[in-house]
Amino acid sequence: MNGREATPGASGGPPQPRGGIEISTRRTPFFLGSLNHAGPYFHASGEGLTICQLDEATGAIERLQVCPEAQNPIWMTRAGPVLWVATERYLDPGEISAFAWDGAGIPIRVGHAQSSHGGAICHIGMTPDRRVAFVSSYLGGLSVHQILETSEVSPAHQIVTYEGSGPNRERQEKPHPHQAVVSPDGGRLFVSDLGSDRIWIHQLCGIRLGPAQSVPTPPGSGPRHLVCHPTLPRIYLLGELDAQIHVYEPSGDRLRLLSSHRTLPRDFSGVAAAAAIKFHPSGKALIVSNRQSDTMTFFRVDGAGDLTEAACLSSEGKTPRDFAVSPSGCWLLVVNQDSHAIVPFELDSDCAVPTGLRGSSFTCGSPMCVIF
Repeated sequence: MNGREATPGASGGPPQPRGGIEISTRRTPFFLGSLNHAGPYFHASGEGLTICQLDEATGAIERLQVCPEAQNPIWMTRAGPVLWVATERYLDPGEISAFAWDGAGIPIRVGHAQSSHGGAICHIGMTPDRRVAFVSSYLGGLSVHQILETSEVSPAHQIVTYEGSGPNRERQEKPHPHQAVVSPDGGRLFVSDLGSDRIWIHQLCGIRLGPAQSVPTPPGSGPRHLVCHPTLPRIYLLGELDAQIHVYEPSGDRLRLLSSHRTLPRDFSGVAAAAAIKFHPSGKALIVSNRQSDTMTFFRVDGAGDLTEAACLSSEGKTPRDFAVSPSGCWLLVVNQDSHAIVPFELDSDCAVPTGLRGSSFTCGSPMCVIF
């Protein structure tokens, strides 16, 4: 560990002590979402929205505040002091809410929660200027919401649904949009549809989406999440059902498949259930979590955007649903949903791979998502 201090908060300068809590500049705050209301598909032994801090020197995690007003936060996105939270209501339509955080106290809801108009809400995507939000519902479609100057979420002004199915009759009987990501230039929206084996592409027209074009993915892949290379024309799609990264080169409204990469351990023979894919802040590595194998896989990303597997290690828990890398690039926090813990892994901030050391596990009930 190089002992560097944590990156200051996005609000500009180090957080100041308020409300009896002091956040050190060598510690980095982060937000943890966990299920706190039971339903038919998930355990719910969590606290809702929890504010924690990570010690950048040791990897130790400390709980700071709990915001139980946030119910079943299954996904979060953040811009400075504002956090937008997706509330899971299982088969009923989910909700998206904005919360403001002053740097130390309990986050306060801004305005009203707005319906996603679809069951099993699973992701919030946003335009780079944080003026429009795109909410994916696994059992519905895509709802489009304007974000006001106050950061409040407006009611949906557009609902998009899709068509199609895939070869996996149990999981791909109909469309299941899982994520919406805006292209780096802000001009297009990519929607990963697990059910139809397609990436749907929309042009962004102000606060509305243009008609959808579709790109087929390998049959049975089950598109779950994708990330765009920050500087190169490359898109990396993670299939939930085949646990592979499919690398595409975009050209207008089309995508050309360049390569596919297995993310599971070579000796794994169970059911694939890939979960999350994210870049290391340096852009030098791409990281994937796999739930049934309980593993994290690291790929080096070269100057051309090509991938080479660098490491595959245990998540040190069960069902790594989500993860996040600290802004310093020195720690990977893995959310192990079914062992009810976050495990911090130390990373080499220069080459973006694990050092082999990890911090102490942080116990938390039913964790689902984490964000710095």
